[in-house]
Amino acid sequence: MYRRFLVSIFVFIMLLAFSGLTAAQKISNPAVTAFSSSLKSVDRTALTNRTARIPVSWTTANRPILANLVFEQVL
Repeated sequence: MYRRFLVSIFVFIMLLAFSGLTAAQKISNPAVTAFSSSLKSVDRTALTNRTARIPVSWTTANRPILANLVFEQVL
């Protein structure tokens, strides 16, 4: 009996949490607000060999907690 009570309380709390998340997400759209690289130039040989590594950084706004970001860029 006590276990069912705890499980039902947990489910209730989770429903409240997720309903709050979806309401907050509807207020504004998620967006990438900045995208940059600290690299000033890229080695032509590394590009030709497809071994170039380019560090990037970004910031987001209104990103949902469980969202994944995927960036695909062909140089």
